[in-house]
Amino acid sequence: MKHEALRSAFKLSIIALTLCVSNAQAAAALNDAEILTILKQRIDQEKMGASIVVGIIDKQGSRVISHGYANLQFRTLADADTVFEIGSITKVFTGLILMDMAEKGEVGLNEPVEKYLPTSVTVPRRAGKQISLRDLSTHVSGLPRMPGNFAPKDPKNPYIDYTQDLLYQFLSTYQLPRDIGSKPEYSNLGAGLLGHALSLRAGSDYETLVRSRILMPLKMQNTGINLTADMKKHLASPYVVTDEFASEAKLTLTSNWDLGVFNGAGGLRSSMNDMLKFLAANMGEQESSVQAVVNKMQEPLEPREPGKPVRLAWGGGNKYGSEITSHTGGTGGYRSYIGFDRKAGKGVVVLSNATTEVGDIGSKIINSEFRLLQLKMPITFVQAVEKAGYDQANAIYQALKAKDADFFLREEVLNEWAYSRLKTDKTRSVLELFKLSVYLYPKSANAYDSLAEAYEAVGMYELAGSSYQKSLELNPQNQNAIQRLKVLADAAKK
Repeated sequence: MKHEALRSAFKLSIIALTLCVSNAQAAAALNDAEILTILKQRIDQEKMGASIVVGIIDKQGSRVISHGYANLQFRTLADADTVFEIGSITKVFTGLILMDMAEKGEVGLNEPVEKYLPTSVTVPRRAGKQISLRDLSTHVSGLPRMPGNFAPKDPKNPYIDYTQDLLYQFLSTYQLPRDIGSKPEYSNLGAGLLGHALSLRAGSDYETLVRSRILMPLKMQNTGINLTADMKKHLASPYVVTDEFASEAKLTLTSNWDLGVFNGAGGLRSSMNDMLKFLAANMGEQESSVQAVVNKMQEPLEPREPGKPVRLAWGGGNKYGSEITSHTGGTGGYRSYIGFDRKAGKGVVVLSNATTEVGDIGSKIINSEFRLLQLKMPITFVQAVEKAGYDQANAIYQALKAKDADFFLREEVLNEWAYSRLKTDKTRSVLELFKLSVYLYPKSANAYDSLAEAYEAVGMYELAGSSYQKSLELNPQNQNAIQRLKVLADAAKK
């Protein structure tokens, strides 16, 4: 089955908090020509983007590398002045505002958010504990990713009609499913609520608050929510990538997002020139009146507890000997990444006006040991299979893997390619592509579901039934398998 849940998870993973924390010393750094090659591959060869702008700070200083068009129709080249929606990177700005207000004694990190809301609003509690400002920034409040009464009238601009009253209504009726602080769960709702509460405490709207506390001190003149005339002039058009795992992806123009009461979760727009200033501040490379607060926000929070988030907004982890502090963002037609390794003195911002993830590019630039996403079938595998036949698919995979230990086939990409072959070739040999997917991903319900559909397509109904049954064992909620088993059972009675 072309499982939409897999695609949704892939796309949402862009709005969700991406963390990897690092010290890039082991692998050779990519040079600018190699970085440009990556951008050209993503846009020109894979057809998975309109434009990508990369900003880098390292021992050589700061620079910008870009490729592609801010507007495909008018062929407007993207550059360091092009404005993009930065999505969930806004959460870092919200966390910084929280830290600034806490350091100035205006709020307390552990104070309940309910304290800063109207008295008529009830925020859910559990086990005698209230949700704190810190809980919201570190995503352990127990609040869901989105409120249950979120029902956008316009899917292309989903937040525009979600009001403050709807937010308050949800909070006053929601029951937390677990204890506060017991488990991290990424929450746009929580971050939006935090930005809203801090704005109420400051007596201003969110944009005014972020401008006065962060943007003005860092001289970020082309960052904001409401577009100035100059920002509007340089705004990149947003595009949705569809059929992303097929041989030919499509770019479709979409709408900008207006987040309203959720502005603190993802409402900011910015240019690379401005984001490099923000990156420099977080790397300790730019002196300003907010530097002490920026540094403070990167320090571990107390008390330090195993398995708990240790910093506001930013996260942490280790891979390939790296210590990269990072965050990604995404809205309806944009993707973004910011990451840095202060010890290694290297940081990267990546901005794009299409819905293909760019965090892999950012990580790869900081430390070349990170692997780029596989968005298309490897040409070496495709050519070998087309020459030798589908029945040699597993053997070809094994040979390529033996030659290169890093060789892999991504499940979604292999699945989509197998279906494309099945459309034009109903011989049983094409089943070997689906069998390869099951071999590589034996715990994937979708892999077995797809194999079952392939068996059906070539008339092997008994094997289709057993594969659907295996899919159900792995995912008892697989409605497609339930329905197809019923159809097969009814057909067998006739």
